[in-house]
Amino acid sequence: MATEPPFSIGEKVFVPHTDKYYEAKVLKSEYRGQGGWYYFLHYNGWNKKYDEWVEAVGLVKADQAAAVGALVGASVRTCADKAVVGTCLCALKLTDAASYTR
Repeated sequence: MATEPPFSIGEKVFVPHTDKYYEAKVLKSEYRGQGGWYYFLHYNGWNKKYDEWVEAVGLVKADQAAAVGALVGASVRTCADKAVVGTCLCALKLTDAASYTR
């Protein structure tokens, strides 16, 4: 029997890719037995051709993003920050975070 999924359909999450966190929305979830939970994600600001299934490992709830940023030495930014600086910072490089100020 599957456990409760850690993320809900429609929930905003941050996904680590190399040295960046990308903002995404959970579209579907699937329990794959011993493989655990997998989520079909849409990356905000990206074409739907980049939507993909990812395992739950590494996904971060949006309300925990600031804490994760502090752990890795970076601020995690969202599309809402676009109005502040004129470009979307969803894919802010972790190494560039120290130079970003509001």
